[in-house]
Parts: sequence; C-alpha cells; structure tokens
Amino acid sequence: MSLKFIEITVGWRTRKSVASLVLLSSTIVLFGLAAAQNVPPSTRPQLSVTIRPERDGSSKFTDVEVELEIGVGDTESKQPFALYIPVEFAGIKHVADRIENLEARTKDGPVTLDRHDDPPDAGGSLFWRHWVMAEHPVGSLFVRYRARLGEARPWAGPPFDLRQNGSGLSGAGFGFLVLPESKGTFDIRLKWDLRDMPPGSRGISNLGLGDVQYDGPVESLFECFYMTGPFGTYPQHFESNLFRSAWLGALPFDPQVEMKWAQTAYLSERQFFAETGSVPFYFFMRAGKDNTSYGGAALSNSFLLFLPESLDDTDGPDRLGLVIAHEMVHHFVGTLDSPEGIEGSWYSEGLAEYYSRLVTFRTGLILPRVFTDAVNQSAVLYFTNPLRNLPNEKIAEGFWRDKNAQGVPYQRGFFYFVDVNHKLLMASKGKVSVDTIVLSLLNRRSRGDRLTPQNWLDEIEKVLGPAGRQEFESVIVHGDTVLAASDAFGPCFDRRSVMMPMFELGFDQHATWDSSPPVVHGVVSGSAAQRAGLRDGDKILSMSPSEVERLRSSLSMRIQLKIERGRDTLEIEYLPRSSQSVEGYQWVHNLGVPDEKCAM
Repeated sequence: MSLKFIEITVGWRTRKSVASLVLLSSTIVLFGLAAAQNVPPSTRPQLSVTIRPERDGSSKFTDVEVELEIGVGDTESKQPFALYIPVEFAGIKHVADRIENLEARTKDGPVTLDRHDDPPDAGGSLFWRHWVMAEHPVGSLFVRYRARLGEARPWAGPPFDLRQNGSGLSGAGFGFLVLPESKGTFDIRLKWDLRDMPPGSRGISNLGLGDVQYDGPVESLFECFYMTGPFGTYPQHFESNLFRSAWLGALPFDPQVEMKWAQTAYLSERQFFAETGSVPFYFFMRAGKDNTSYGGAALSNSFLLFLPESLDDTDGPDRLGLVIAHEMVHHFVGTLDSPEGIEGSWYSEGLAEYYSRLVTFRTGLILPRVFTDAVNQSAVLYFTNPLRNLPNEKIAEGFWRDKNAQGVPYQRGFFYFVDVNHKLLMASKGKVSVDTIVLSLLNRRSRGDRLTPQNWLDEIEKVLGPAGRQEFESVIVHGDTVLAASDAFGPCFDRRSVMMPMFELGFDQHATWDSSPPVVHGVVSGSAAQRAGLRDGDKILSMSPSEVERLRSSLSMRIQLKIERGRDTLEIEYLPRSSQSVEGYQWVHNLGVPDEKCAM
C-alpha cells in the first residue's frame, strides 16, 4: 500500500513566461490507455464493482450503493473468506460505521457474516473492520451495501471521505469501498450506474473515464480517487494526454489557466525524473463551502485537491503552485519500500518539498523571490515547531493527532536534503548531488530493487564517508536540528540569523475541532491565548483549523477569534507565540545576481 498525504498551505508562484519550456503535451499520445483498460479476456478470478450514487429526491446526495460480484472459485477452500474496509484511516474516523445494509449471498442463498474490528491504531493511521464468512462460499458471491455520506469534518485531513461538491460527489476507495480480503490478481470490472445523477454526469477514477476493466490486485481499488457528476475536464483532448484533470464545484480560479500551469509543471517533473511510462496522471479537484482552505492527498498516479469556494488575498490562487508541484513529485519519487508509511515520510515528504521548489525554480515556473519566500516560510515552520527535535520513531504516534508532529518530516526532510546536497557538491567538486543519488535509486527501483534507508546511506557514504551516516542518524533518526549552509541554495541567496518566538496556539487544536461546532479544549496556562481571555468551553464561530496552518508559518500573523460564551459573542485576538525564542534563519535574495543564474 502506498499512501502519501500532504496538508500544506504555504508557498506561492508568480507566473512567468514559460513558452520555451512548454513540452508540447499534444505530441504525447497514448496508443491505448494504461493496463487499467482495454485488456483481453482473463482467466483470473473476476471482481465486478458497480457504484450507484443516490440522492434524497432533491439535489442532496445521501449515500452510494455498491454491488460486488466476486468469483471465489468452484471448489471449497480451507481458508476463511472475508470482506474489509478501514474503521479509521489517516485520521478520518468512522469510515466503516457509515456502511449500512451489508448483505452477502451465493446462488444458494444468504451468507452469514461474522463482524470484528482490529485493535485501534493509537496514531489513527489505519485499522480495519472485517466481515468473515462462517463457510467459504463456492462459485460467485454477491455483495450489496450502502455507504452513507458523512458529515463535513471540521478537522483538516486528507480528502478520502465521500463528499458532495456542486452537483456531484467524490472520494477515495478507502472511504467507501468494502472489498474482498484476497491476495493475488483479479480480472476487475468497475462500472458506474448513474441513473440518479443530474444530466451530463459521468464517472471517472484514476483507472480511467467511465467503465473500465483491468487485471490487478484488490488493493488497487482502495488506492483510487472516484468522482461523478457533471464535472469539468482539462485538456481538450483529455484521453490523448498523460496529464488529465477533472473537477467538481465552483473553483475559486480559472481551471483552464491553472491546469495549463499544472500540466507544464507535471511535464517538467516528468522530464527531470526521466519518467518514460505511459500511465496517465489524474489531477482531481473539488470545491465547496465546507473547505475553508486547501490541501490535498496523493494516491496511485493521482491526487485530489480540495478548495474553498473563494480565496482571500492571503490565500490567492497563485499560492497553489507549490502544493500542486509537491503532490506530483510523489507520483515520480514514491515512498520507501521499507519502512512503510509515516516512519519513512522524511524521504517521501522531504523530497516532495525539496523538488516541488527546485524543479519549478530551475525551469523558471517560479521566480527567485517566490522561491525565497517558500524557503523562508519552511524555515519558520521548522525552527519554531515545539516538536522540531522529535525522534523519527515517535512521529507516527502523533501524526494524525497533532499538527506539530505532522509537520516534522516535511520540514526536517526538506532542510536535511538541502544540507546534504550542499555537502555532496562540495565533497565531489560538483559531480554528485541529491539529484544524482535520487535518480540512481529510482533507476534501481525500476529494475525491481526495494528501497530502504540503507540504500540511501550506501550512496551518501560513497562521497561523505562516515560523516554522512552520522548526520543521517543525528538529524533524521534522533531529531537533532539541521542547519543548511548560507550558500546552500546557490549564489543568489544569503542566510541571516533571526530570533524566532516558538509557535504556541494556546489550546488543544485537535480536541477543539473534533467537535462541531468547535469547542475550545485545553487552554494552556500562561499562554497568550489565556492572557487574551480564551477559556475552555468557548464555542469558536469564525475560525477553521486550516487557518491555523497559515499562522504557523508567520511570525507576525495574529489569531482573530469570534467566540460564543453563554449568551455573549466575544472577539479575542492574540499572537500565537510563546515567550521562548530560538535562533532561526531566513534567506535573503541577492538582487545583484541575474535571475537566470539563480535558476541554474
């Protein structure tokens, strides 16, 4: 299972002429889609999945009805047969609890299901609900259930849940699919039943547009985004391009303009990472009033971006560039094969931060001053994070429960790669860099090798010797602070020392937004929040958890809360910083160096 998640609200780009960099995507034509479509008849066991969205007689969606037909063989097996779905996944609770009217039968009649749940995962990453069958079915098994749409979640997280946007709905397979707990490869057929949908509706997933058939593992259906409705698409020749975008809801920008930029960024990354495959990349977007800011999550050859209905001056559409570039880097770089998940996120998220800035910067898609702003916001996030020095093995425990913990691998990984890159270049006299090693590792993966931290360390030690391993263990494993050199970003940038007050929200963010409406919990004694008059039990009327993420990256932005206390409505304002300051760093753009030399 490969899961990559990013909840990020920093970074901008400014448009610049890129006519010389556009890679003429119209010349990249797929002669038949990826292995997900147009495959010959298979002798493998079959799995048919039919998705039917349902509405309440108006424009509101209530649930999705799903029907499965599973070929389980003609002879009895001694192995138990089961169905499963996450109970909680990536901090999204009650996924399995929204499954209703689950029934299974064979040609001989109903099948008894014995339900049980895995022990809860303390960090909220992933645990499952299973429906085990008392007797192994023979022949075909027919399953039907309804997946109810959940309430809009105030707590920011990956967009895996089923959600209505405009006249359609979208979600990830993890958020609504009950699937057979079976290994091996199936002949999979995905079908859309759109009888209850508005005119002009279609179905799409990162398996393709409309109904699809392919050979693959059951898990591939979990790792998909699904969207249905009268969605918009880009580019005009949708099925003839490697980059494909679809969206629901009223986006707060011109999607044709933004997707043109995104396509250019995708093709630039594709060229840099020497990607030669023909599997399309799907960029989904959904906008709605329950999204107060934006963020996204990546799954297999795709990602979904969620957006509000409008953007203010500090959240304008130009800030989306590095979020988009970050998610697309995941597509090319992937994750470590071991350790899986959050323990290896220093690599996946660190490189996504690193290359989302550097590839767009090198190709002229962002200007030097934009690059500087992005680096400096990362520096504020890193140096003022109270959990900056959290050991790597402890990050998973709080990743989905504490935004401070969640931010550690992103910024730590970014500055680690910046520092190591500079040291590699110095030691090798410009012959070896992070680029060299990453591209070498990706080449090994393409030949079937598994990637682990040891593979990374082997390459580092060839150039830096024991010092390379020592820095990795110090920074990545133990959490010691890393400081990139003044010229680590090239001759255009100089480092400056700045005293930075530590971030302190002043109350328990997760517990507060875990209720609807949000109710303040855990006001910190002596904090700026308490001094401003905030109390436990205050209802927050005017602020979202996503707004807190912007506060983390600014040393001067103040919280402005409208709260309800009893019958009174009050306004509370304060700077979410503690009295403790640390020495941090910012980089200044040297205007005396031409832009074109900076990009090199």
